[in-house]
Amino acid sequence: MSSKDMMSFASHIIPLVTETPRPQLYETSLRPLEVLSSNFTEVLRLRISDESKISEAQGAWKVFNDAVLSQEGTATISNGLSVNLPEKMVFSAIGWNYLEVSGVESRT
Repeated sequence: MSSKDMMSFASHIIPLVTETPRPQLYETSLRPLEVLSSNFTEVLRLRISDESKISEAQGAWKVFNDAVLSQEGTATISNGLSVNLPEKMVFSAIGWNYLEVSGVESRT
């Protein structure tokens, strides 16, 4: 606990742990249960600093999601847009039934 690496880690994590929680609400395309019931869930967020670019960002997100589904047809994907954050965020949650790690499939 007294190593330099731990002190460095602590300096980055302490503000996150002690900060007042701020719930993040998103209007999504699927109910959370449809994605979160998968064996593995990956959450991706993209901050939109210019609100005039929201449609463009959502279009790019759709291209990404379509590419994921073309490679892994059993994935479940929910998309959304933040509703209560100071800056808009595009959100995607991908539910995977299994992961491939170093070329070896891990199925559950």
